[in-house]
Amino acid sequence: MEVVLNASGLRKLRSLLLIHLFAVNAAADCLTPPTTQHDTDLSEKSRMVDDYREGVQLQLECVSGYVRKSGTGNTTCNSGNWTKSDLICTRKDCGPPRDQPHMKFNLSQGTLFGDAVQVLCDKGYLLSGVTFKQCLSFGWFGKANCFAVVCKTPPEVANGLSSWSGPKNPKYGETVQYSCKEGYTLFGNSSITCDENGGYSPGPPECKAIPTEAKITTTLTSSIPRTSKAETTSTVTIAISTSHRNKLATTQIASTVSPSQEAASGSSKETATSSLSSFQAVVCKTPPEVANASSSWSGPKNPKYGETVQYSCKEGYTLFGNSSITCDENGGYSPGPPECKVCQYHSPLHVLDVPGINTNKESVSVPVIISLTAVFLVIIIVIGFLYMLHQKKKGSYDTGEDLKPELLQFQNL
Repeated sequence: MEVVLNASGLRKLRSLLLIHLFAVNAAADCLTPPTTQHDTDLSEKSRMVDDYREGVQLQLECVSGYVRKSGTGNTTCNSGNWTKSDLICTRKDCGPPRDQPHMKFNLSQGTLFGDAVQVLCDKGYLLSGVTFKQCLSFGWFGKANCFAVVCKTPPEVANGLSSWSGPKNPKYGETVQYSCKEGYTLFGNSSITCDENGGYSPGPPECKAIPTEAKITTTLTSSIPRTSKAETTSTVTIAISTSHRNKLATTQIASTVSPSQEAASGSSKETATSSLSSFQAVVCKTPPEVANASSSWSGPKNPKYGETVQYSCKEGYTLFGNSSITCDENGGYSPGPPECKVCQYHSPLHVLDVPGINTNKESVSVPVIISLTAVFLVIIIVIGFLYMLHQKKKGSYDTGEDLKPELLQFQNL
């Protein structure tokens, strides 16, 4: 059977074919650009494309702060869907921050994009600037410096001279030497050192007027068996040279004279024996123990006069006071022992939010707290003012008309 199509039928057939082709092509095209992850995005050239037909290929790249690890980044529109890209991006590694004098960093949180490291200064140095640096796309963000602790003016010693001449005060680790004026002797340490707390250790010395020679007088008793059996006494003066470097303990001197008589000649001989105890330096008691600290004294002999004992704190503790004590002439120690306390030097951390990264760092800013407190006080003041104004507006509505004569007659009824 033959089918004859007229002109009208041909037009209808052509329209149907066009509609079919259009529908097929439309079904094959991609309607929207490909979706990306937090670490990828379309390249600048691919973002300019607005026709996502079948077979169109776009390019993905790593976002700022991430670097390409592997893959080409290509994605193609295929049957209305975008093929999965093989691009793998990883966080940028900033590496350790640049070294600065007397500064160190706590890298326990990592050095990748979005991570933060704590800034620490060496002992005797103070931090100026941020307490944390953060790794961003361009590198480490945050400026900090460590400055040496500056001690107060060195103490003056009566009848003494010091090597400090000013005008700048000594910094951490610098020493000041002391010497005594003529006629005075130095007791204690001849130098003090600026410590990490802004003070000096050990304590300053003293200059005392002490004679160079001391006299010890003792009485010697002689027993001579003569006819009268009399006893005679004599006084002997012994000069002992003293030194400010070697304090001497109290010394006792005893002398005994034992005579013998020869009857044949009628004369007597005297033989004298004397004993002098030895001079020894003062020995101090056992150095005091300091909690959470160790000392340079290890025993078994206790320190002698002039010897010093050094103290240092365990890790995590800071020394307050003098780091050394000295055995004095009284068998004690001066100055007093130090203390080791736990000190926190951490400041609030304000870390920038990085998409896709949970920094898990919370901080409370002091200015924010102050601002909120001020706003709260202003609100209370405004409420109080409005309340007082409302009370004044209520007032009294007594006009005084009830006191007029023409109205008083009604009040008497």
